[in-house]
Amino acid sequence: MLSNDKNSQNTDEKSVSINHEETHAGDACEVELTNELNDVAKTQTGDACEVELTNELNDVAKTQTGVACRKNDELTIEIEDVTLKGDGVGKINGFVVFVPGSFTGDILKIHIVKVEKSLARAKIVEILTSSPFRIDVDCECFSQCGSCVFRHISYDAELKLKQKIVKDTFQRIGSINAEILPIIASEQNYYRNKVSYPVGIVDGKVVFGFYARHSNRIVEHKHCFVQNEVFYNIAKEIVDYCNERKISNLRHIVIRQGHYSKELSVCLVVSSKTAAFEDLRIPHTLNINKSQSNVIFGEKFVGESIVTDIICGNKVFLTPDSFYQINTAGAEKLYEVVKNFAEPNKDTTILDLYCGVGTISMYLAKYAKNVIGVESVKNAVKNAKRGKYANNIENVEFFHKDVKDFSFVTGNPTDTQLSSTSDPRLSTNSSEISINDPNLSTINYQLSTILDPPRTGCNCIAQIAEMKPHRIVMVSCDVATAARDCALFQKHGYKVEKIQPVDMFPRTGNVETVIQLTIGS
Repeated sequence: MLSNDKNSQNTDEKSVSINHEETHAGDACEVELTNELNDVAKTQTGDACEVELTNELNDVAKTQTGVACRKNDELTIEIEDVTLKGDGVGKINGFVVFVPGSFTGDILKIHIVKVEKSLARAKIVEILTSSPFRIDVDCECFSQCGSCVFRHISYDAELKLKQKIVKDTFQRIGSINAEILPIIASEQNYYRNKVSYPVGIVDGKVVFGFYARHSNRIVEHKHCFVQNEVFYNIAKEIVDYCNERKISNLRHIVIRQGHYSKELSVCLVVSSKTAAFEDLRIPHTLNINKSQSNVIFGEKFVGESIVTDIICGNKVFLTPDSFYQINTAGAEKLYEVVKNFAEPNKDTTILDLYCGVGTISMYLAKYAKNVIGVESVKNAVKNAKRGKYANNIENVEFFHKDVKDFSFVTGNPTDTQLSSTSDPRLSTNSSEISINDPNLSTINYQLSTILDPPRTGCNCIAQIAEMKPHRIVMVSCDVATAARDCALFQKHGYKVEKIQPVDMFPRTGNVETVIQLTIGS
């Protein structure tokens, strides 16, 4: 399934409720994920048993006035709104129904496929009246593939929907009514610089493609409009090689190409190390992943593969598991927003948390006094430092730390704290990062913090608030967690000034946001 490739991390902040089944239909329903819907119940002795869901819960949707619908009913519905996942939302006798592949204004004949406690799910049988926003679908896999969910509507309609969802989500989850700037569009086709193809066995044959919607079933394809066009032919050659040699331990094919450099890397994720790929003519590295989880990479790589690329004028170094925005042209637009929201000057110190391979840090370095990047992934920090030296940037330093375990202080470090870096103002010990700059010791020093956390959100809100940066700029790939985290920052005295949606992933159910927060008096 397509993603923006950000590793997940746990948040240690107090939870603010997020309803991930966003209806955006005037709070049509709040989805309750209850134990009644779990597949397995634990007894007091630790034994599991299969839960028998009753017909009332499983197959019949009831309202106060009677039965709304039953499983396998065929009904007529008008679509009133759409979720970010691409599900149209309508009501039958007041009961909410989700219909994939539909859009606002559709009148449909539907088949109820599942009834849950607070909603039902259905599939389209016939389009009786078409939404004015519908267009002809250009992808033969659209009805099966779970990646692009908006190829059936105009791009203008998709942008307006995403703009609305950002506004509604911040209001609903965070009670935030900040200025929402007009969404920034991207090129719709062939924008992804990386693909992770799942590989499996179907009818005795090795196949690759994308996962079907809400499934681990692989949908084969010959052409994908959002992927780099060279990826399919590379993957096909690898899979043909596997079928010729009866190789069955390949789990994923991960391919990356530099947007500007055009350099390619291929990584084969396998369940066990073998010599099976020694004759493969495509240069590649191996990753060994023996786990049964859905995480793509295991810890062990065999060989090293580094792609270099250029973003915002800086050279970057990327290994197969590096987080790097998959839409390079879109990322350059996004970074410009980050710079404008941070408002750096030559008196500004920028703290870039979750900095990855340092793309934002290096970009902002020329506008700020100095930049400190903090990242928990060791290889990312290694590549960030490679970029620093390759681009001759002296006022940026990168540290390998978990952001939640890190603290920032000003003042003069002791000699034993000084590290051998190109910038003598920067030093580190086991828990603190210090800047040896007397100008930062005053109460009015200018500290800006950039956050680009994983999809699960920011796990160091209290620590950041304690440092009292005068400005925070958050980049988020999940609008719900962004709204939750901004609500938490507001409890620490920050105000959300403005929000910029950026459509980094056209035709998919994702939207990026950049948020500017300032500290109150």
